[in-house]
Amino acid sequence: MEAAEVLVKPLSSWLTDFQSDTLFGHLAWMYRYMKGESKLEELLNQMSRGGTLLISSAFPEGFLPRPVLPITSVEEKRQIISELKSTLSQLNSEQNSKPYRRQTAIAKAKKLRKLKYLPESVIQASVNQLSELNITKQLCKHLFEQDQEIDKKITSCTNLKVSIDRRTMTAREGLLYSQKEFWISGRLRIFFKSNLIDVETFKEIIENIGRFGFGKKASSGKGCFAVPEVKPLNLPEASEPNGFLTLSNYIPNPGDYQSGWYSIFTKYPKVGAEMASLNKGYFCKKAMVMYEPGSVFLTDKIQTSYGELIEGVYPEANNLVKQYSFAFPLKVRVFNGDEELLT
Repeated sequence: MEAAEVLVKPLSSWLTDFQSDTLFGHLAWMYRYMKGESKLEELLNQMSRGGTLLISSAFPEGFLPRPVLPITSVEEKRQIISELKSTLSQLNSEQNSKPYRRQTAIAKAKKLRKLKYLPESVIQASVNQLSELNITKQLCKHLFEQDQEIDKKITSCTNLKVSIDRRTMTAREGLLYSQKEFWISGRLRIFFKSNLIDVETFKEIIENIGRFGFGKKASSGKGCFAVPEVKPLNLPEASEPNGFLTLSNYIPNPGDYQSGWYSIFTKYPKVGAEMASLNKGYFCKKAMVMYEPGSVFLTDKIQTSYGELIEGVYPEANNLVKQYSFAFPLKVRVFNGDEELLT
C-alpha cells in the first residue's frame, strides 16, 4: 500500500474548497489526460471492485479537523470549565493581569469548541482516549505551553465584482455579484493512500493540477499551487481502535458503523472539463448529503476504507460519471469518562 502526505503551497487565492471528492474529480481528469481514457476507466473499475485510492481533504500544515464529539454529562461540562479556568488563571498570573472570571472560562470553552482545526499534537495526545474532555485538556496544555491562541490558519474574504458586457467590454449597470476567496500564509496538507497508483504518479498529478489551477476561476489564475514536499504518511492513530474519524467527505455504506457524532452538509457536485459543455450545458450532478471531515464513528469493523464510488449521479452519462464518497479513516478509540462506548 502506497501512502504519503503531500504538502502544497498556494500561489494564489482559491474559490473552491479543497474537499476530497473535488480533489478526486480533478485527479480523475488529469489521470485521463496523462494516461488515456481507457486507463481511467480501468482505475475506476478497480476501485469499484475493492481497490483502494484514498484522498483526504486539505488541511493547514500541522493541523487536523476537530473531532465532532458530544459533552455527555453535566459533570463533564463542569470539568471542562474547571480545566479552562485553571489554565487561564495560570496564564493570567504570568501576565500580571486581572483574574479570569467564570464567565470568561465559559466563553473560552465555547470558542474552543468552535475551532475548525486542531494542532496534530492535540489529536495525537487524545487519540487513545478520544473525548471532549481529553481534547480540552490537551488544548489547555497547548495554550499554556505556547502562550498563544490557536488560529484557524485559513483566511477568507468576500469581494464585490461587477459583470462585464461582452459586446461593449464595459461594466453592466446594476449587475454586481460577490465572490468569496480563500488564502493561507503557510502550506496545506493532503493525505494519500492507494494500492492502485504510486506516490510518484500521485505527486505528478497534483503538480499538474496546481499548474492548471484548482476549482472555480482556474482559467483566471485562481487555485494555483506548487508541491514543495512529499513526506511519508505518519498520522496519529489509536493502538486499539473502536472507531474512526474521517479526514474526507464521506457517504457510508450500510453497516459501515454502529453510531457516531457528525456534521453534515448538502453537496452540489458538478462534472468538469469538456463534460460540462455536453448535454446542453447541464453540468450538475445530483445533490447529496455528506459527512464532513472530523465526523467520528463507532464501529467493530476496522478497515482500510469505508464508503464507495456512487453511480447514477449524472444520468445523462449513464454510469460513466461517479461520485467519490470514500472516508479517509483515522483510527481512534472513543472514550467516555471511565467507561468506553464500544467494546
